Amino acid sequence: MSIKDILVHVDSTDAGRVRAALGISLARRFDARLVGVHVILMPDVPRHFRPAAARTITTLFNELSSEAANLAEAHWKEQVSALGTNSVWRAVVGDLAEGIAFQAAFCDLAIVGQSDTEYSTRIWPFLLPGAVVLCCGRPVMVVPATGSFATFPDRILVAWDASAEASRAIHDALPLLKFAKMVVLLTVDSPGQDADFEGANAKGIAEHLLRHGVSVQIEEVCSAAKHPWELILSTANRLGAELIVMGAYRRSRASELIFGGTTRGVLSRMTVPVFISH
Repeated sequence: MSIKDILVHVDSTDAGRVRAALGISLARRFDARLVGVHVILMPDVPRHFRPAAARTITTLFNELSSEAANLAEAHWKEQVSALGTNSVWRAVVGDLAEGIAFQAAFCDLAIVGQSDTEYSTRIWPFLLPGAVVLCCGRPVMVVPATGSFATFPDRILVAWDASAEASRAIHDALPLLKFAKMVVLLTVDSPGQDADFEGANAKGIAEHLLRHGVSVQIEEVCSAAKHPWELILSTANRLGAELIVMGAYRRSRASELIFGGTTRGVLSRMTVPVFISH
């Protein structure tokens, strides 16, 4: 199992350059092809606008979008010049999440931002990664909107709850785990939890990972009154983790948006990249 094609969502912002830098680091480690994707959105003008005003808005939006696409491509070519033929540029027109997800189908990993930083949040909602991971069927690495993350993650925290999503995430992340210098398997137990499920059988998944050449440390914490996402983030900070691996949306995304949830909590407050699978 290896990573041969990596997609990076590229835009005209500094955050887009940070994502590209991380993609370059991963591509070099795996000798993978790096695919830069920029999505040009179509203007969505309310129907009640007068035709003349709608045409003006559409023209202005298209000009700005074209300028942003050209700048994103220039940034990309500057950054990946050293990779030579092992890089590809694609500019597509359409819905942001759908455009990224469609291109991700031809890759082993998609790298996206914590939120869309090029267009207003009124145009695209905050949790872009959630929309992508639910559509593409591939693992997604989410990069914080601020900070620098240009090196390969050597210290990885894996959130484990024995769910199908967590299992998928661990196996998708195996190429990364094999290169890591430290892997910590975190389980969060709730008070009164069934003893048979205590620790989410962390030893079982640890033994399985060892057969893949990945040695892990097991850390079990009790949730008490804290949300699991708080414990995941605080543990990652305490251990100096450079990447968090976790399953995404064990509950429906709509349910998480209404009631909150672990995925939403982590993605909205993350300070290091997060690798998610669904």
